[in-house]
Amino acid sequence: MLMQMCREDEQGNVLVYEEFPMLLQQLRIDALHNALVETDVGALRIHLILLARRMGLPSDNILPVWDLRKILLAADQLCLSRMQIHVILSIVHPDEHGDVEFGYFLRVCCTVIPWMFDTNAFAEKAATIAKEKADALAKQELEELQGLSSSLANKKRGMDEEDQEDQQQNAPDRDAVEKSLIHVGTQADDKHRNPPTLEVRKFLEAMKQESEKCQLSEAELRGFVAEAEIDAGGDVAYVDHIKTWVPILFELRKSIIYDGILAMEWGPSSEELVNLSAYEAQFPLHAPGAETGEDRKKRSGKPNSRSSSRTGRSESQSSLGSARSRSGSRGSRASRR
Repeated sequence: MLMQMCREDEQGNVLVYEEFPMLLQQLRIDALHNALVETDVGALRIHLILLARRMGLPSDNILPVWDLRKILLAADQLCLSRMQIHVILSIVHPDEHGDVEFGYFLRVCCTVIPWMFDTNAFAEKAATIAKEKADALAKQELEELQGLSSSLANKKRGMDEEDQEDQQQNAPDRDAVEKSLIHVGTQADDKHRNPPTLEVRKFLEAMKQESEKCQLSEAELRGFVAEAEIDAGGDVAYVDHIKTWVPILFELRKSIIYDGILAMEWGPSSEELVNLSAYEAQFPLHAPGAETGEDRKKRSGKPNSRSSSRTGRSESQSSLGSARSRSGSRGSRASRR
């Protein structure tokens, strides 16, 4: 869609790359104004359930948080940005193994996604940010115009800034966090493969152990873990993952757009979560009479009883026939004698 909006010459070459930021901004504005599924709780719930069914939703409705990330990335009817997906994964509460009950995940999505695409709330947030910046600038100009009191205010402001700088100095920076997480991952890595990888269980244990030292919040840790790419062997390339997502965590700290979401408690018992029980009768999690992903696995893992019984019968019949032929040959030999 972005390339369709760019100006091109006769050969199809993009003329001005500097237009990309403005075009992206226009795309996000259009997504807010044309959010149909995102603001309709019923349609949003159905879309996510259909995606989960395609991935093989088990009968107990328990999915790993990494599968939930795939569901959000595959949601082609939602105009979710990559940062919005990361924020949703940060507020979802998995268990110690990284598993999440899908019904709870639906409640989180059906509460947060309509809020993200609420144009009135977005306009209020933008107005609040602009007002805070204008107030801070006006206060600074007023203090500069005041004679003696401005010097006192500057001293006080300087002391406050020094305190904030001290707190920031005590907090580890991005490079320190990366080195610390890579170090603890290397200590847990007993296979020493190239590229370095860790089993999911060891990866979770190592990151949780080091998160307090790195001063990562619980939401940051949840989002960081949920973004891990797990290969077919159940391993995580932890070095590449750390170098990719730690800078994004620090960039998200500077953004104040999602502060209201990240600051709230979104556990399964949260009162902020929408109640979806009224939609269950209209569109249940599992299709009536449909085979779940767990049933397919069980069926594919078990041999066919009919074929096995037929094979057993044929084997018994062949053994019986060979026994009869042997007995017949013995009888003919006896008659000749």
